[in-house]
Amino acid sequence: MKSVEQLLSLLGIARRAGKLSFGFDSVKDSLQSGRAALVLTAKDLSGGSREEIGLAAGRRGVPVAQIDAGMDALMQAVGAKRKIGIISVDDAGLAKRAKEIIDMAHGAEQ
Repeated sequence: MKSVEQLLSLLGIARRAGKLSFGFDSVKDSLQSGRAALVLTAKDLSGGSREEIGLAAGRRGVPVAQIDAGMDALMQAVGAKRKIGIISVDDAGLAKRAKEIIDMAHGAEQ
């Protein structure tokens, strides 16, 4: 299974477990409340949104990673009714596994 598929599958599991926030406002709330362990952005998210959520995450010490999937793929993976470009993983264990998958994908590119 390709790393993008693994990550999207993990995000679907996280959603079903209630350990995911998505959409700009929900992710900001998750960051402010201290629930967010990792923020993921879609590859086709606007630069302004990416910068703003990155600043919010940076203030909380939460890592941000861009993934190699677009908003449509994220929408399908988590069963959303609209396109989403920003997701927070609100569980440390799931966030660690997501980061491992992302790091493996980046290692394979080099």
